[in-house]
Amino acid sequence: MRRPDYRLCDQTVTVYRRNGRDDISRTVFDRAFLDIKKVRNVEKTGSDGAMSFLLVILGDADVRDGDKAIHGEGPEIGTDAEWQQFVPSKVRGLCAVRWADPKYLGGEVCHVEAGG
Repeated sequence: MRRPDYRLCDQTVTVYRRNGRDDISRTVFDRAFLDIKKVRNVEKTGSDGAMSFLLVILGDADVRDGDKAIHGEGPEIGTDAEWQQFVPSKVRGLCAVRWADPKYLGGEVCHVEAGG
């Protein structure tokens, strides 16, 4: 069985999760890949621009729908007020996770993919 080539997973990415009121966790991953791109949403009434992203984190990373991710070592976010302002429309490069999917090799998780 051929092992995946993870040479592109050389970025640092920070993932945030709101666990409860004023309880925001922040995890920095050093072996990750985050690719953000502009896409075009086409509907019956026309089209508009949107952002799409793919996040790959090596190992069995705990990433879920509702988390947020950003390139590099992101800032500390500790309160609900800060969380409410920490949104993609206000923070350049911030991504809102809509799905996460672990990938297996030999019966073990080799990496997790997430996107939105």
